[in-house]
Amino acid sequence: MKQANYCGTIIIVGKPNVGKSTIINKLVKNKISIVSKRPHTTQNNIIGIHHDGLYQSIYIDTPGISYKHTDFVNKKTRSCINKLCNNSELILLILEKTNWTLEDELVLNTIKHNTTPIIAIINKNDKILNKIILLPYMDYLRKKYLFKHILPISAKTGENIDVLYKIVKNILPMSKHQFSSSQITNYSLNFKIEETIREKFIFYLGNELSYSIKTKVENIYFNTKNICVIRAIIIVKNNQHKKIVIGNKGKKIKLCGTIARKTLEKYLKKSVHLILFVAKNDK
Repeated sequence: MKQANYCGTIIIVGKPNVGKSTIINKLVKNKISIVSKRPHTTQNNIIGIHHDGLYQSIYIDTPGISYKHTDFVNKKTRSCINKLCNNSELILLILEKTNWTLEDELVLNTIKHNTTPIIAIINKNDKILNKIILLPYMDYLRKKYLFKHILPISAKTGENIDVLYKIVKNILPMSKHQFSSSQITNYSLNFKIEETIREKFIFYLGNELSYSIKTKVENIYFNTKNICVIRAIIIVKNNQHKKIVIGNKGKKIKLCGTIARKTLEKYLKKSVHLILFVAKNDK
C-alpha cells in the first residue's frame, strides 16, 4: 500500500530584524534568504522548501512590517501577508527576546483575524541571560492571543529548531508534494545571484546605503576557458547613492564585487568573472 504524502505552507512574519531570514535558512537547512543585522533586508517573499521523506514543508519569508514604512508600503505589505496567511497551514510570528513592541502589535493585528493557527516564536533566546524572565513573558503572550504554541528558540545556535520542525510536521495536512525533492527554493539562478550581490553591498556599505538598492543580472555565459561570466547592474535611487556604491576610486564596488564573486564561486562550484555596473533608477 502506497504511503500518504504530507505538504503545507508556513508563513513567517514579524517586524524587521527579528531573525526571520535566519530561521527560514535553518529550517530549510540551506541559505536561501539574505541575512543581515540591518532591518528591511528582505524585499520579496522568499520561498524555502524542506524535504523529510513523506513530509514537505514550504516556508515563505515575508518582508518586515514597520511603522517606519510609508502608509502605502505598509498597506501593500500587510495586504500581501494577509492573502498568504489565508492560504497557509501555519503562521510563525517571530518575536525578539522578551520585548513586546508597538511593531509586534502591528504585526499581530495584521494576522490575528485569520483562522490559520499562529505560533509565537521567541527568537534570540541565546541573548536572554536570565531565563526566568521568559515565564512571565510567555504568560503575557498567552493573555495577548490564543497562540497554538509559544516557543523560545535561537536561530543563531539552532536551539529548539528541531522542536519547531516537529510541531510543523504534525500540522502538515495529507497532500501531494508541490516540489521535487531536489528543489530547496522556487527562485531561479538569476535571483540567487542577484540576492548574493545585494547582500554583500548591504553588509559592506551599511547605513550609507538606502535599502531601495536593487540588483539585476543582465547576462550569464561561459567563456572559452569555461569561466562563468556574470554581468549585473546595481540599481540605485540617485546619483548620490551611485557615488556611495562606487566609492572613492572604485574601492567600494571592487570590495563588494570581490566578496560576492567568491561566494558565487562556492555556490556554483565554478570560477566566476563578475562584471558590475551601477545605474540610477529613472522611474
